[in-house]
Amino acid sequence: MGRHRARGNSRHSRRYASQCEGIVQVVPGHVEVSSAQGSFIVAQQSAAALMHGDCVRFHMERVSRGKKRAVIDAIDKRAYQTLIGSFEQMGPLGCVRPLDPKIRLDFFVPMHDRTPRALHLVDGDMVLARIVRYPTHLDAGTVTIVKRIEHADYASVAIAQVMATHGFVDEYPEAACVAAEAIEQNVEAALTDPLRRDIRERFVFTIDPVDAQDFDDAISIERLSSGVWRLAVHIADVSHYVAWGSVIDLEARKRATSVYLVDRVIPMLPEKLCNDVCSLVPHQDRLALTVEMLIRADGSVQQYEMYPSLIQSKARMDYDAAAYLLGQAVDDQAAQSRANGMAEQVQRACGIELAAVLREAHACAKARKAFRQRRGTLNFSTQELKLVLDAKGKTQAIRAYTQNQATSVVEEAMLLANECVAEYLSDRGCVALYRTHEAPLGENLVAAAETLHNAGVLAPEAAQAISHGDIAAIEQTLVALAGTEYEPLVNALLLRAMQRALYKPENEGHYALGAPAYCHFTSPIRRYPDLICQRELKRALAKAEKRRSAEIASLGQLEGKDSLISLLPELCQRSNEQERAAEQAARATQRIKIAEYFSEHIGEVYAGTIVWADSIGVFVRLDTVGAEGLVKVSSLGSEHFEFDWERLEFLGVESGVRYGIGTALTVRVATVNIMQGQLTFELAT
Repeated sequence: MGRHRARGNSRHSRRYASQCEGIVQVVPGHVEVSSAQGSFIVAQQSAAALMHGDCVRFHMERVSRGKKRAVIDAIDKRAYQTLIGSFEQMGPLGCVRPLDPKIRLDFFVPMHDRTPRALHLVDGDMVLARIVRYPTHLDAGTVTIVKRIEHADYASVAIAQVMATHGFVDEYPEAACVAAEAIEQNVEAALTDPLRRDIRERFVFTIDPVDAQDFDDAISIERLSSGVWRLAVHIADVSHYVAWGSVIDLEARKRATSVYLVDRVIPMLPEKLCNDVCSLVPHQDRLALTVEMLIRADGSVQQYEMYPSLIQSKARMDYDAAAYLLGQAVDDQAAQSRANGMAEQVQRACGIELAAVLREAHACAKARKAFRQRRGTLNFSTQELKLVLDAKGKTQAIRAYTQNQATSVVEEAMLLANECVAEYLSDRGCVALYRTHEAPLGENLVAAAETLHNAGVLAPEAAQAISHGDIAAIEQTLVALAGTEYEPLVNALLLRAMQRALYKPENEGHYALGAPAYCHFTSPIRRYPDLICQRELKRALAKAEKRRSAEIASLGQLEGKDSLISLLPELCQRSNEQERAAEQAARATQRIKIAEYFSEHIGEVYAGTIVWADSIGVFVRLDTVGAEGLVKVSSLGSEHFEFDWERLEFLGVESGVRYGIGTALTVRVATVNIMQGQLTFELAT
């Protein structure tokens, strides 16, 4: 007995005494911390000081046989700097009650803080507050009021809450704006750099969304007499204007990415750079970095070279217009008109048949895609939604965004340019922010394959191959089941089994793309890692040419505490964090606007398909608009339903009816929560 207890204590001390790192999650009923070791409930004495999303260090404490809890040792990073809430005067103190349910505590405005009086606040006003002191297990947190939120309708307040949660602000710092306004666009002077080539005579064009405002990539293509394609990708030369360590660079480094919310864009760079100086707008001379590639008929790369350039875009197309010129059916009459007008303009100005150029680009893209598929790549089917907002920001329509032939033209060109730049930098041992994607964990693939096999979707041989991480087997499964009732299940499970792509200081390859080397290079206007890669490519090119580029001084130091090498781990972490925050904010604001739209359609009936299931119910995606909502298990019917974790489906005990991923349903909109961006449905009989 004593020996058993001693052995247990010994194991406990060895296994749980060391510190772990994790992220705080506030869930109904308790607070937990999610870490590489798993998710654990936080001890009550530690929970009072925590807020959702906080980064913490903790150790484990055993509370009973088989049960353990997390004890917080330190809070390394707070998730919230600001919050949205309703203001209330409570005697001499002000009180802000957070709207975010994940913030469980009220915050107080101290007596000496005069902001409520200065803003003429009254009870019930919605306010943006900045946290001055965080709560502890003994004291409440305090805030100061930043501003009253005008026109406090639910959707705008909810979006403001999302922005506040992630620390996103619309305003760009004045010092950076002043610096941007002082930038002069002297492209002729840039040609004095011996590395820069003047290629303004080339037929260069852009293809972007119809509502795009910044254009950071363009392409040109021609078929040579040898049969190979000469594809050139031209990327806005942001690094020419934004020097390492400048006030603009430091702000861009902090932001790390542009944030595309449902109703606005929060740019990484000042507007003058995004929409003017750096943007590859048509018929204007612009500085670029060009990646020029010779591509064989089988899609393989014969050779490539890179150089700073001076270009002029001759045509600005959108995806639908370009697809129409490629012969793809496009219902949008306006897109057809834009396509015909652009084709006529190019023919008059350049004597070039625009459709013929696009056909070559599409043929090259098809060859590249086939090459990547032979090499081994994954193509998951995911649905994106496009919300149409009116002048007041109210949702007028929800449309499913589908890729077309023009999308593939741009995507394949950018993927290849990123690969070539990454290979060039990696082969020369250059420091950069490489885009890496590790192979999925074995246990994740095994779990996904077992579920698909149990559901009757996979044969034993295919399930075994997927369990072993065979990328060809995974892609074959995705292709074979595309368009079938099993497509949602297969995509959901295999996508969840994948690891997240990350920025890292060293090249580790990209599993999903099958690329030995990969980086982000083609979007320096909106992503800081691309700007870093752009600078380091310039440095490497200057070294290879044994010439001193005029821009070397602006690329940053090679050594010292403020050099890229010293800051690289921090920049990778910041870029990863901000990328994830931007994605979460974009999805959250879109859900809010979708909920706002359906608040006027409660009771209406739609056809849908189950896209996920867990113990609380099934999640249904509406066929016509793509919005998703929850059908709670209690709404499935009056009989008792059991949830099959292996097959991810509900089984009616009496009727034998099954509700699983891929099941078609007719549902009615039951409830809407705009603040949380949530819809609930019920079965329509």
